[in-house]
Amino acid sequence: MTTYYDGGSGTPTTEVPTASAWGASTALPRDEFTGDLVCTALTPVTHDVLDVTLRAADGGTLPYSPGQYYTFTFPGLGPGGEGVDRCYSVSSAAVTGGGVEELTITVKRVPGGPVSAFVHERLRVGDTLRADGPYGVFGSDVRPGAGALYLSAGSGITPFLSMMRTRAVLLEKGERSLPLWSSVVHVHAAHSPADLVHRVEVMGLSDRHETTVIPVCSADSPAEAWAGVRGRLTAQKLAVLVPDLMEREVLVCGPTAFMEAVVAMVVDLGVPAERIHLESYVFGEKPRVPAQASAWVFSIEFRGAGRTVSCPAGTTILAAAREAGIAHPSSCAEGVCGTCKATMVSGEVDMDHQGGIRPREVREGKILPCCSVPRTDIVLE
Repeated sequence: MTTYYDGGSGTPTTEVPTASAWGASTALPRDEFTGDLVCTALTPVTHDVLDVTLRAADGGTLPYSPGQYYTFTFPGLGPGGEGVDRCYSVSSAAVTGGGVEELTITVKRVPGGPVSAFVHERLRVGDTLRADGPYGVFGSDVRPGAGALYLSAGSGITPFLSMMRTRAVLLEKGERSLPLWSSVVHVHAAHSPADLVHRVEVMGLSDRHETTVIPVCSADSPAEAWAGVRGRLTAQKLAVLVPDLMEREVLVCGPTAFMEAVVAMVVDLGVPAERIHLESYVFGEKPRVPAQASAWVFSIEFRGAGRTVSCPAGTTILAAAREAGIAHPSSCAEGVCGTCKATMVSGEVDMDHQGGIRPREVREGKILPCCSVPRTDIVLE
């Protein structure tokens, strides 16, 4: 059940806002969005996690695929009163064709965090937030017939909520219009049972539709002695929990320290780097999957510069350009700003960006050389 708030005292109300309450008329389909979102519901999930449901102020639809995120601007929260941007994965199920009228993000309160404190303490139904998206390709590259292993901790569960909810809806309807993993194992680490996000719903998905959910808790909560898998996740424990690990694509999301530890585990267990996929909300803190030794060297043709350079496997295109003395525009070198954006005429790359490029631009053949490593020879405009 969703709890709605009146926008003032925070008193729950049973009145559910409708589309017309926000001035919505015809839902306008689109494949990207920049504008104001109106908060339509605030739903406590745990003692420090809140679901925020949002609707486009102009009444149009909100596009996204499972695993994608939006960037939100929170005005006046910076040290000098400037706006602060934060990325939040959509946690609600996606639908096919035209997007949804409402989406939900799931926000964990971070001690000392001005944005999460604002969301938990000051955001009210009827308030607006500036948003831009969707971004990201996390979980979008489904290998035909492959199973997936989701590894998450804390609020890192949010993109997986959308993935699992969407997969369940599609399978229950018999629809196959989105790529689907053949099976899913989800290992989620939490401090205690009280910290398990959407516990009843998530555990209800386990053992249905080839889905297995394995929560791992480090401690008991005041109200419950944890009887499930206990302690910190280790490579040995992971190998026992997921014996067919080597047959699965591995997707990881959570705090940076957790991601670094988990990446080391799965690499040690022999999972190839190309089958490890990471998502992080903190620019510049996303751990890199260790590059594996390879004898491949690819050619990169920069048509604008009239140069062709060599790029060893695992090396970014920007790094190869700099090594060869080509002054390609760049700024952040982390896939955030989009300064180095280029048009790829031919070839294939693995691009591990942090929001500096839109899905539409990717479809049009654009890449970010700072976070793209070649899979073949490349020609850039």
